[in-house]
Amino acid sequence: MSLASTWQDYIEAVIACGHVSKVAIVGLDGTTWASSSNFEVTKADVATIFKAFVDPSSLSVHGFRMSGKHYVFIRSTTENVIGKNGQTGVTVCKCQQCMVIGIYEEGMQPGTCNNIIMKVGDYLKENNL
Repeated sequence: MSLASTWQDYIEAVIACGHVSKVAIVGLDGTTWASSSNFEVTKADVATIFKAFVDPSSLSVHGFRMSGKHYVFIRSTTENVIGKNGQTGVTVCKCQQCMVIGIYEEGMQPGTCNNIIMKVGDYLKENNL
């Protein structure tokens, strides 16, 4: 199995859970390693989130964009950023070399989406990714 299909397997497994509608694994430089269909994360999206891990105040006033959609900043830690837009939201987990980004839609549980994305991130961190 090639590396690309391995990354895509992560994406498909997360989507199959039914609690995350879109997911991407992107390098800290903004390159996409794998993503679900119709989910394009730009380098600008990644750069904005990356800065928030150092200084979350940059998001607290204006929020942030992810894949063309605006999100209100909810909270962050040194490894996690959470945003919301109405009944939808985004969770981002920062690893050593990448970020795992998950979107939930109306009817999905935000906490479950967050837990799934953080578990994938924990696994990647354990493997120095």
